[in-house]
Amino acid sequence: MWKRVALLALIFAVLGPIPGTDRQLAPRDNSQVISARAVVLNRMNLDDRQVGELRFDEGWQLDSANTDFGSFSAMALLAPRHFLLLGDNGRVAGFTLSPQGDIIRPLIAPLPMPSGAVYRRKSQQDTESLIRDPASGRFWIGFEHIHAIKRYDAHLAHLAAQYRPVTMREWPKNGGAEAMLRLSDGRFIVFSEKQRSQDDGSDALIFAGDPTDPTQQPQRFYYAINDGWRVVDAAPLQDGRVLLLHRRVSLFDGFETQIAVADPAQIAPGRGWQSRVIATLSRPQITENFEGIAVEARTDGRIFLWIVSDDNLARWQRSLLLRFEWMQPATAPNHPAR
Repeated sequence: MWKRVALLALIFAVLGPIPGTDRQLAPRDNSQVISARAVVLNRMNLDDRQVGELRFDEGWQLDSANTDFGSFSAMALLAPRHFLLLGDNGRVAGFTLSPQGDIIRPLIAPLPMPSGAVYRRKSQQDTESLIRDPASGRFWIGFEHIHAIKRYDAHLAHLAAQYRPVTMREWPKNGGAEAMLRLSDGRFIVFSEKQRSQDDGSDALIFAGDPTDPTQQPQRFYYAINDGWRVVDAAPLQDGRVLLLHRRVSLFDGFETQIAVADPAQIAPGRGWQSRVIATLSRPQITENFEGIAVEARTDGRIFLWIVSDDNLARWQRSLLLRFEWMQPATAPNHPAR
């Protein structure tokens, strides 16, 4: 009996409210102070730095007295070491992180709401995915429970457009736009975290253009992922491929994280899209509920990636920000991504 109770508690912490329930938003503390404390990959072996094809470069635990700080489900790298983290409570945290762990120009703020709107429940602003267009600076954000995609201006000060694609409304309330990706040709990909096709993959939609445009008619395919893994974020590479972040949780192993690489040129409507796993992060190495990924591509060809964790605003979880270098990137097609 105790095992069932523990498993239900773990699922509740990771996946959110039990169907039929909801959580009230906590009162906001407007503190703008953020701190960073260094963490290691493996406390039992300080020399351990390898995770598959990735080499651990640095890691930080982020903290703030602001009661809305945390629960990070997506991230954007605006410039080297300049971050925008999106929480699934409709809040963003922006800052620059020095190599020594100093937090420079921190900002914690809510997303703008439609005129006259008042949100009293978390499900009304469960923001799970984030895209930034480097050319225009505009942002697209995916809302999980309400199955909406909203477009904001470059300063995240104005809500420019929003739409609830009909096909997305078929997804479970707690399994909506968990991950979102924009390709170099202007197409968008939106992943459901939970919806499973008959071929045991996660449902995904590919839009020819801006998904906030009501005239868009997305094509459906599925991302071939199983064994309890779920896609929680994605980020484009300069060579046209994409990195995908997977998460799995179990009673005995806790949180596990995978990073995979895939080629969008292999996407076909109605069929499965395959990826190749390049790293798996599990005990005794550092583990947490990692939900956001961003790519830092150097001009010398070196590729770094950052991942951030969702602490669910729980005291027993942490907001971790880790950086890895991809040591063995495979040969890739030459069609650059934004």
